[in-house]
Amino acid sequence: MSNELNILNIIDWETMATQLRKVQLKGDTNHYPYAGCSITEAFYNPEDLTPLALYTLQNRILETQELYKSFLKAGLDLFNLSGIVEFQYETDNIQKIAPPVVEMFYENAHLNVGRNGWKVGLVDGLHRCCVAQNLGIQKVKVIAIEGVETPLVPIACEWKDVKNYPTGAQLSSEEKRMYRYNTKNDVPENIAAKFNIKDENIKYFFYRDLSCLGSKGTRTFKEYKHD
Repeated sequence: MSNELNILNIIDWETMATQLRKVQLKGDTNHYPYAGCSITEAFYNPEDLTPLALYTLQNRILETQELYKSFLKAGLDLFNLSGIVEFQYETDNIQKIAPPVVEMFYENAHLNVGRNGWKVGLVDGLHRCCVAQNLGIQKVKVIAIEGVETPLVPIACEWKDVKNYPTGAQLSSEEKRMYRYNTKNDVPENIAAKFNIKDENIKYFFYRDLSCLGSKGTRTFKEYKHD
């Protein structure tokens, strides 16, 4: 496989939305958090989105920058995708990428009450939105999901809280996110009654499995080397 980007297929928006309605929770595969939600396309300045993680990785930033350039050469804008793009890049593995995912939600769990309120939470696409900011891009197409009743894994943070770490950095849980629930007793009774939550699975119980969009934690690239 050469280093050329090979675009294999583009799954349209309607099909993508149908797949999103079938997304499951990590802690309960019988629960579909987006099943009855509004799923639309929207454009946001990435600075106006609310990050939900406290860290980025240098290699992921560099990889995203290179992928952006390669997509442009292929006539596609990584920040204005029309659906799920299936592609090969640097390896024979078939990969996917879709617009970043945001959820509209009301944050009320931050200890600093001044940080609470309505948020447009960046559920997936943190590194891309960081790269967009670095490049001065002020409009990014996102998948906007409204009406989600299932709580998010992390508490909302701010861009000034997000730190960029070297490749291979071993981060503690506290360096990755501010977790909404640390024990099952932290979960409000009206929510806990719907699920079989245990202390050992509480931190990521409400994690949305977005693998249908290509979100698997990391993408498959050869080791990135730069001067």
